[in-house]
Amino acid sequence: MNILIFGAGSTAISVAEIILSNRSFKIKGFVGVENENIKFDHKPVYRNLPYLGDKSFLQSIPKSQIPGFVSAIGNRYYRELSYYNGLKSEFIPINAISTNSTIEYSAEINDGVIIFPNTYISFSVSIGENSLIESGVVIESNTVIGNNCNIEAGSIISGNSIIKKNVIVGKNSVIAPNIIIGKNQTIEPNTYIKDSLPDIERKEVFE
Repeated sequence: MNILIFGAGSTAISVAEIILSNRSFKIKGFVGVENENIKFDHKPVYRNLPYLGDKSFLQSIPKSQIPGFVSAIGNRYYRELSYYNGLKSEFIPINAISTNSTIEYSAEINDGVIIFPNTYISFSVSIGENSLIESGVVIESNTVIGNNCNIEAGSIISGNSIIKKNVIVGKNSVIAPNIIIGKNQTIEPNTYIKDSLPDIERKEVFE
């Protein structure tokens, strides 16, 4: 399948490397934002992979030629926005999962998920769509990660926990067992969470 990478920063380059290593999809190029049009101007973003333009470029692509995409943006809000723009444009979200991570057979990985190298996903874990799991993360058994989450490098999510939609777990943080992290929470780096946290309401990107 031909795919596009949404994003043109460090996360997008890391995702490109995962996909190139897996040899599972053919990358046609990167789609960024308007202020990146001048910066790249159809130059390669990584290796020989070109920058194709901002999201307005999507309107000119026949879906039969490039049906797939991955939203590879580190900022959780903008990744969510580009993910839903891709769905709205009728592209198919794909996963970018490093073969250098370990995912147990009973784990459920939904659409558009990115998993960096050297991460361990244990038994009966569920990871929601468009979530980003960085390097060195451990997600223990029977844990649920909601849609559009960022689990940053070195974090540990202990067993039987629920991480709801739009949560950021900062680098090297630890979530104790049996904890519920409410939607839209941000856990600062190097934090130990031993008590559940409530939902935080916000205006949804798409309602």
